[in-house]
Amino acid sequence: MLAGTVLILAAAGLTMGLVAGAPGKVLAGALMQVPATWVLAGVGVLAFGLLPRAAAAISLTYGRGCPYPGRAG
Repeated sequence: MLAGTVLILAAAGLTMGLVAGAPGKVLAGALMQVPATWVLAGVGVLAFGLLPRAAAAISLTYGRGCPYPGRAG
């Protein structure tokens, strides 16, 4: 699960970087999002472990509070 997020973000960052003409900067920017995706995944797993019935509501509520609400959930 965690390696998949790195691969997806790296592929997207490299592709967008090649299109934009600055692959290094865009790839670095995309990979800076990895810890944030891991935190959101961790909150979802923790919520499922502690309160399985409320896990979806907890994950979505936490995701909506992030600085980029359009990207969460």
